[in-house]
Amino acid sequence: MTPRPTGPQPPLQTHGTVRARPNEAPAAAVARLTGALRDALRTRMPAGMRIEPAQPGCTEPQFQYHPSYREYTVDGTVRRGEDSGFFLLRVSPTGTDLAKPDCQQAYNTLDCKITRFPDGSAAVLSKSEEAPGARQLWVHLLRPDGTSVAVVTNNYRTEVVSNRAKITPTADQPLLTMDQLVTLARSPGLTLYP
Repeated sequence: MTPRPTGPQPPLQTHGTVRARPNEAPAAAVARLTGALRDALRTRMPAGMRIEPAQPGCTEPQFQYHPSYREYTVDGTVRRGEDSGFFLLRVSPTGTDLAKPDCQQAYNTLDCKITRFPDGSAAVLSKSEEAPGARQLWVHLLRPDGTSVAVVTNNYRTEVVSNRAKITPTADQPLLTMDQLVTLARSPGLTLYP
């Protein structure tokens, strides 16, 4: 038996966006974005690497729509042999407060780089070491069409032990490089304005 949520729906986030919100139906956007991501993973991922989706019953990554934030996410575990790490990709409308690339928006403001591309997009790149040998890479791509694409990966697992976070490395390095995250984020089709 699966419990059903009770109470009112959470309120919609009301932050402004750099252009009118997308009007594509969420179910259609989930299907389109999922197809674009699967194509990108087939053509842009290194050989022997796969993403295991976090969604039970799914054999391939699939986007989910989060109506209160009006965003689409896919998360799971990236694997190569025995090595693994966390994987998250989020597609959302660019908020007016995030319209210009800025290291103050980065996951780790002390280790940040901004890269601009000929198509007018820009990526905020950041990395951090959460514990010895445990690294996280973060990319936030701002597309000129008003879409933001965030991609995160790491090489560790976090468990709560006696009310404390215990971080255990699951690979020597994150399995995807910063360049590979940027390539995934820039994949055609990962936009809210097709």
